[in-house]
Amino acid sequence: MAGSGRKSFVTMREFMDLAIGFEVESAEFYSRMSTSVNDDAVVGLLNRLESQERDHEKTLRAYHTPKGDETTFQFPPDLSLSMPVPGDDPDFMQMLSVAIEREHRSAEIYRAATERTSGQFRDMLQGLAGFEAEHEDQLKLLRESWS
Repeated sequence: MAGSGRKSFVTMREFMDLAIGFEVESAEFYSRMSTSVNDDAVVGLLNRLESQERDHEKTLRAYHTPKGDETTFQFPPDLSLSMPVPGDDPDFMQMLSVAIEREHRSAEIYRAATERTSGQFRDMLQGLAGFEAEHEDQLKLLRESWS
């Protein structure tokens, strides 16, 4: 899994690599989750989330950092730059809990990164943070309906 654990300083390139990795892993995670449930509506939601994460990856890959950009991001020590993973052989509810935490953490990371940016890059990160927060809300509603 992509991530740097508790590393609190990352360069722009390292941040972009981390963010792309998060999006790729999230799409793969939703693909795996969709095979663990037999409810068409839930599978539809997971497929939509997978597709949106792949779109986020494309957005990040398409962004070209300006040459010579030496931006360094500092994240608070309590904000891990790695994503949670489920234990061995998780059931659907365990995967759902991990998915909610992944979305929450992604939104936090994108929001924290906006503090050191401006312009189009900041707008992109704010948009991604908003999408991840929406994903978290959708997954929480799903968890409530399954409880």
